[in-house]
Amino acid sequence: QLSNFEIDSALQSFEKVVTLNPSSPKGYLGLSDVYSLVGQYEEAKKNCLKALEIDSSSPVIIYKMGVLEAKLNHYDKAKTRFKQCIDNSSDKSLGFSGMGKLYYANSTVIENFKDYTTLRKIDSALVYLKLAVQEAPLNKDYLIDLADFYVFLYSMGKDKDMEAYLKNLFPAAN
Repeated sequence: QLSNFEIDSALQSFEKVVTLNPSSPKGYLGLSDVYSLVGQYEEAKKNCLKALEIDSSSPVIIYKMGVLEAKLNHYDKAKTRFKQCIDNSSDKSLGFSGMGKLYYANSTVIENFKDYTTLRKIDSALVYLKLAVQEAPLNKDYLIDLADFYVFLYSMGKDKDMEAYLKNLFPAAN
């Protein structure tokens, strides 16, 4: 964890970047990241929106807005942002990852796995997480997210092919 001094230093550094180059989204994104790190999601969103005003087509900025909307429990807005990443970017993996994580988070908070809506969320999470891996197969974060989801499914007893999948995904662990 960062100390208050490190957080203050990071904020001052990114504020300086904004002052020196207000037409670049980098300083605003840095501020957004720091505020998000310390749980100040409204402040993070405000800075991310400024970055988005500067570069409205950046999939990274759109993705980060989706993540912040999800942290603020604005799931429909988060879904819209992730769909933007999918629809408007040549690299759709960020959008697929965001959608998968969003559905995953929404399915883990519900205990009744016989409920049709919950099962649809689980299936949607799996589809999107797999699409992220297909889009960017060398991205270890997407592989970890997918493996984590399979572990979750296995713990719930839903996925009968879990062991085979994990052996295929991580052959060195066998």
